Amino acid sequence: MNNKNEIIFIGTSHIDPDGYVNVMDVLNSLSPELILLEVSPLSILLRRTYGQILKLILHRNIKILKLGIIPELRNVISYLELPHEYRAVKDYCRKTGSEFILADISLFTLFRFIHAHRLVTKRNLLALSGIREDRFIQEKSAADCIFNKKDDILLNMKLHQFRKDNLAMRRESLLLKKLNKYADRYSDKKIVYVGGWEHLLDDPEVMTLYTSCNFSKKRQVSFLQQR
Repeated sequence: MNNKNEIIFIGTSHIDPDGYVNVMDVLNSLSPELILLEVSPLSILLRRTYGQILKLILHRNIKILKLGIIPELRNVISYLELPHEYRAVKDYCRKTGSEFILADISLFTLFRFIHAHRLVTKRNLLALSGIREDRFIQEKSAADCIFNKKDDILLNMKLHQFRKDNLAMRRESLLLKKLNKYADRYSDKKIVYVGGWEHLLDDPEVMTLYTSCNFSKKRQVSFLQQR
């Protein structure tokens, strides 16, 4: 077996309002040579084109409906923009000369983003405007319970949801194949993976990215542990 390099998983929240700064801070502290980014090429293309059109419709409808930008509406705006992980990684690599690879699968981006127009309808925006809970705070609390407080009940609930989602499991399998390929190809580099914190869950059935990857050494840094 090849002596594969260590990989460090940076677990992020895609709806973290301070995500850019948090990712940049972790990258600066780790100084990776290669960053594998959980963003697909199609994700960037769609957000630079179709996403811009949807943002115009979104802001027009928000103005017509006279809505304030509550967290749930902010999450929709964030979803249509370039991911904060991508912006932070790109800026870090431009500054340091490190490399990054868009490691996600474009087909799965298409499956998700093809319905993005539904997010910006007046009906949906009115429904979202009634939600007062901050989904990021809820997500952060769940990650805190799992990673820091070792809440096995919540962990098993998350894993159960994952195993029921055939599309998510298929995507995880393809991401794993790509990750293991990069482990062989770039074994001489210090590698970091930047992606959603759910991929860092430790699954006894060996289904998640963190549990299953073939790197000889691996460790993780969740987004909330940086706070």
